[in-house]
Amino acid sequence: QRRVHGDFVRPAPITMSKHVVEKSTTKVFTLAEVAEHVTDKSKFIIVDNKVYDVTEFVNEHPGGVEVVVEYQGKDATTAFDDVGHSSDAREMLVPLQVGVVAETERANSKKDAKKSVAPAPVNGAPSSGWSPLLIVALLALIAGVGYKVFGASH
Repeated sequence: QRRVHGDFVRPAPITMSKHVVEKSTTKVFTLAEVAEHVTDKSKFIIVDNKVYDVTEFVNEHPGGVEVVVEYQGKDATTAFDDVGHSSDAREMLVPLQVGVVAETERANSKKDAKKSVAPAPVNGAPSSGWSPLLIVALLALIAGVGYKVFGASH
């Protein structure tokens, strides 16, 4: 038995020893194909190498229409991650997925980014790994503790 899902016909699930395995047909898009979907009738975005049809969602986007429209037809992964979307926001994407980006055109995945080597330090100086923000936070903590200990006793 077959079920229709979008433009694709999905085969019936295959039952294997108490587990149901779903055979699926996933549409593979090139970046050029995604870039064609920038009209009022069809808006696609890419997040984590997955292609989403956000046509119906664009007016409901909590951050406003403009944010989605800015990335229609493009890879929005960095912007999506930078905003710090919740797991609920990621769940909202699931039913909007219409395919994946072709393997040959995929942006580096997060796993690849974690494996990459850190950039070389400027002027050959060794890098301590301490970010300026961490240093400021640490100094603020030390100042706060110092005030509590020494300021409160006088």
